[in-house]
Amino acid sequence: MSDRLQHVRPEERPFAERCLEWAETVAARRAPKLTPFLDPREKWIVRTLIGGRTSVSVSFFGGYDGAERERALIHPDFWWPEPGDFRVAALAVEANRRFVRLTHRDVLGALVSLGLKRDVFGDILLTAASCHVLVAEEIAPYVCQHLTRIHLARVRVEPIPLEALRVPEPETEEETHSVASMRLDALIAAVWRFSRGKAALRIRAGDVKVNWRIADDPDETLGEGDVVSVRGFGRFRVAEVGGPTRKGRLVVRVAKFR
Repeated sequence: MSDRLQHVRPEERPFAERCLEWAETVAARRAPKLTPFLDPREKWIVRTLIGGRTSVSVSFFGGYDGAERERALIHPDFWWPEPGDFRVAALAVEANRRFVRLTHRDVLGALVSLGLKRDVFGDILLTAASCHVLVAEEIAPYVCQHLTRIHLARVRVEPIPLEALRVPEPETEEETHSVASMRLDALIAAVWRFSRGKAALRIRAGDVKVNWRIADDPDETLGEGDVVSVRGFGRFRVAEVGGPTRKGRLVVRVAKFR
């Protein structure tokens, strides 16, 4: 087991060990195991720990192709799941748009205030004309009944088919930065153009997440694919790390989310 967990950070070990337990149970009982919604880092852990096993496979689905948050279905390798096996439901949230503009933060806050855990909610899809939310099928009726207000606006929530989802195009802006190292504080300072000291203060204050987990070490090394978010500023993904220049600096391309 220790070999399987060597690439997992210490704070992620409880989740990783639970993944291994799920896989062992599926292998022994030959019956599938459906997880809650997972963020991209958790999906990576599941895929890394279970993907290479014999007799057990893992599949993901979050309601539409390219979903960020998805449920994993760990299953015997002789069986392949259908979308309905993931028990993902889509809900349309309707408010009077003349008086309120729904934001991701407002919608998520209202959902969590219902007393439900974050892992029963998938992606929140906002466009100029719609607000669609992916949820675990088992809690959809509860949300439809009890989510009646978001921020200061009354809302109505109704189930819709997955085929009716409106998925917005991701808005990113690519930037290239020259940094001395791939340290977390160095990348944050470069992307948002403030000092490494200020970046370190943000990190130690708990304002920074790497791959959806709180990161409190300014020395942490980032790599391609890592997603960094800073409270009050936004988030970016490390898209590509180029070789060192003649001065020994690294050229890093990032995708900055608008």
